[in-house]
Amino acid sequence: MPLTDEDKQWISEHLERVETEFSQRLERVETRLLMQFHDERQWTSEQLERVETNLLTAFRKWASPFEARQRGHSAALRAFDVLLEDLTDRVKKLEEGKQ
Repeated sequence: MPLTDEDKQWISEHLERVETEFSQRLERVETRLLMQFHDERQWTSEQLERVETNLLTAFRKWASPFEARQRGHSAALRAFDVLLEDLTDRVKKLEEGKQ
């Protein structure tokens, strides 16, 4: 049974409607996916920033007492250097007096 021109016309119009509807749905899905991708990307950036902040804060808390101890050790070493230099000078003077 051959198709009439009217049948062909109806099929053509129906296919165009289906194609249009499909394109519209596809655009909506694409828009939704892009929005979700943007949201996920923003969430990931916020989480990375939070992790970086936490790491830097933890490192700072760890390093702060270490820096204080290091400054204390440096001051003690400088005091020992001064004392050693003074003792060296005294020994030299004593040795010069013996000769």
